[in-house]
Amino acid sequence: MRSRAGTDQKQMTGSKKTDPTPFDTSIRARMGHVTLHKVEVFRTVAQLSSVTKAAKQLGIAQPAVTAHVRSLEEKFETKLINRVGRSVELTEAGKRVYRWANSMVVGSTEIARELQHLKAGEVGAAWISSSMVVGTYVLPGIVIDFQRRFAGARIRVNTSNPRVAMEAVRLGESDFAVTILDKDQPFEDLEFEHLYTEPLRLVAAPDSTLVGSRVTPPQLATLPFVTPPAGYIARDVEDDILRSYGIVRRNIVLEFGHPEAILQAVRADRAVSIILESSIEADIAAGTLRMVEIADAPINVPLYLIRRKTKIFSNLQNRLVGEIRDYFTRKTLDRSAG
Repeated sequence: MRSRAGTDQKQMTGSKKTDPTPFDTSIRARMGHVTLHKVEVFRTVAQLSSVTKAAKQLGIAQPAVTAHVRSLEEKFETKLINRVGRSVELTEAGKRVYRWANSMVVGSTEIARELQHLKAGEVGAAWISSSMVVGTYVLPGIVIDFQRRFAGARIRVNTSNPRVAMEAVRLGESDFAVTILDKDQPFEDLEFEHLYTEPLRLVAAPDSTLVGSRVTPPQLATLPFVTPPAGYIARDVEDDILRSYGIVRRNIVLEFGHPEAILQAVRADRAVSIILESSIEADIAAGTLRMVEIADAPINVPLYLIRRKTKIFSNLQNRLVGEIRDYFTRKTLDRSAG
């Protein structure tokens, strides 16, 4: 009975199969000669909208870049890019090929990394990208505790800015990111999970005479500030929030690219700062900084876990992501209870 059922099933399955058309066979034959290098060159041209910039980034001659793109056009028998002045733009066919090229390069990067971990005999690995504050003040504690219990695991946390963190996930260089958002980045290949709504706090030195215990939004415009430099995502987020309260200009006296340098300036009473709460918890507990209330102007920024839509987490990565979720769930509950 079992063998008969298996035969019937095979016959039923076989009846659904169709022979490849001459067009399908032709496409497969042509694609068999497409190299990953050519695909990566086309992908870089598409991302930078420039043959010249792509050649510079890849470190190859411009004519070679052009030749690779033309080779792909010949394989697909369609035009993939159009020149517009000094730039290039994708045709409709080019947009579709770009999506395919992106998934191909990202998948190749990821599988190479995973195979390397297997060859090294590791229990598992997780590559994480993060924005500056969460990577400096939050993730280390979670990751260290996790690695203590899974000693054979290899975990890397790359701390940078939201733009770099999101791009690393998109390129397959990181398994996931924990970061605030860079709204100028393309979102279509990524999946976002809200983890936490992080308060931004106005802080000053304990005995500072620059500001009292409470200020109104208009008074913020007169205070000396230390901030991230212009162009940093953290600065843009901060400026956008303040702008929503009618604060367009501030008296910025110092700029630093790392939150710890900003806090040093505040501790030295050279300025005040608006900074994510996670970065000041130890200082508040130690009494080396104090929080200043901003009247009627709660300032918060959402924090996300970001992964590629096609990403499948390993068991170890799922466990680590679960612990990161649990940490922020506890923080949310603690804030609600407080």
